[in-house]
Amino acid sequence: MADCPNCGQATERTQDWACPWCGYPLVSGSFREMSKTYQEAKVERLQRPVVVEVVDETKQVVEAELEPEPVLETETKTEVESASEEGPVVEVGEEESPGIVPVTIEELNEACKADKKAAEERFAGSILQITAEIGRIPPMESTEKPCLILVSSGKSRARNVLCAFGKQHEAAISSLSVGQLVTVQGKYDGCVINILINDCVLVD
Repeated sequence: MADCPNCGQATERTQDWACPWCGYPLVSGSFREMSKTYQEAKVERLQRPVVVEVVDETKQVVEAELEPEPVLETETKTEVESASEEGPVVEVGEEESPGIVPVTIEELNEACKADKKAAEERFAGSILQITAEIGRIPPMESTEKPCLILVSSGKSRARNVLCAFGKQHEAAISSLSVGQLVTVQGKYDGCVINILINDCVLVD
């Protein structure tokens, strides 16, 4: 049912186009018509019996006079002894930081070639450490963040490793040169065209 715009009651309109609760005119067609006029609805509402909740004061007095039963000393002692038997509370410390896993570009390629999903499960949560030559330093305009592409020293057509750094490492990356041997640590992020390593840092 629609609500009266004056009193807010969900209501129908009376036969004389009024709210049966407050008498406000309801001229909108969204209100259904009831079979009474406003006066008839008002008289009917006033004649309804008023329900008064009777409070049992005797029950309240009895409940108020009841006192809690005293706790026996033996019960308290038993509870203390039970708590002490459970043993000391062991505090849980912070989780250990993920370990650093030294790995070569060839090993990463073998893992990706064998099973990409298994490689993700193997390297997930670990910090990989890779030592390799810089094959290319992509310009910032094309990558939006400092990057290095590390290449395998072998002659096999292995995937390169794309290492992405935070922008705070831009100056350090710009000081490097192609062909230079570097050690990088970062998080494995899958292998598509290249093997992706994110959140990288240079290691001295």
